[in-house]
Amino acid sequence: MTDWTEERCAQRPETVAVTSASKLIQRRNIRAVHHDEMDGQPAYDEFICECRTMTAAEYARICGEQNEATQAYIDMMLEDL
Repeated sequence: MTDWTEERCAQRPETVAVTSASKLIQRRNIRAVHHDEMDGQPAYDEFICECRTMTAAEYARICGEQNEATQAYIDMMLEDL
């Protein structure tokens, strides 16, 4: 798994996208940015986000850990009722 890096896209990117048979790219903090006309450059919009690549197995492990943490939080909240 790579570290998070900044990515700029002309169109809104998917949160998770398959890049090859065994690799995928994960994105977070996707935001639209408008750039006004400047120095003869026409105005344009782009999307800026953070991204990282990983294997499908790494992504499955991360999703499993997040689901377990979410379920543990829900269980804890239910105990307080």
